[in-house]
Amino acid sequence: LAQIGLIFIYLINGAVITEYIFNLQGIGKLVMKAFQDRDYPLLQCCIILIAFFISIFNLSLDLIYFWLNPKINQKI
Repeated sequence: LAQIGLIFIYLINGAVITEYIFNLQGIGKLVMKAFQDRDYPLLQCCIILIAFFISIFNLSLDLIYFWLNPKINQKI
């Protein structure tokens, strides 16, 4: 279950390559365009948004792990 969080991070990081290969419009292409145009406020917003989603995903995985593991439930 802990490795799912790492896989999700790699998936988000690979969005730029995936969007470039399949010619999709997404956050990866937006980050690249903001970087090329030196649009720093947009770049900061995209990075904060990506970090927020990664944090929420990892928090939800931790809560699921806490709920599924009976050893952790007994300690509280």
